[in-house]
Amino acid sequence: MTLILTRQDVEKVLSMELTLEAVEEAFRDHGHGRTQIPDRPVLVLEEYHGIIGVMPAYMERLCAAGVKLISHHDDNARRGLPEGMGLIVYHDPTTGMPLAIMDCAYTTLYALDTLLELPSGAARKAVLEAMEGHVLAQAELLGYFTGQQGGGRVCRGRPVSGRD
Repeated sequence: MTLILTRQDVEKVLSMELTLEAVEEAFRDHGHGRTQIPDRPVLVLEEYHGIIGVMPAYMERLCAAGVKLISHHDDNARRGLPEGMGLIVYHDPTTGMPLAIMDCAYTTLYALDTLLELPSGAARKAVLEAMEGHVLAQAELLGYFTGQQGGGRVCRGRPVSGRD
């Protein structure tokens, strides 16, 4: 059975401590060639001021595989929608079975070479523009399942990819 995790579910299980540990592991494994991160195909939807991207990845040591489907549409803010949204599908790499589908709005991390001087609540577009030229590394996080708790699976924050 495939587990469905909302953004609120993801926020409950991904602490900053787990996140930092996961990012460190992902970058180390990526640096040692123990990840597969193929090119990311992107659909450019110029007439809608948007993109849809596909980001597959595999971490050999964790036996973790997943695909992040993302979209970014500049005009969504005036529609009352997030500019960026998407899903992660986490698969058992030994069988290909989808184990979880989860919201991915909470899962992209960036390492920057500077502090960003932005007002509280700055729009995503403003943040991305301020980050331009300052991104040292990027990581995509994904939950993986380690056991049972109360009859259900326990999700722990772990990475599927790191870009450097």
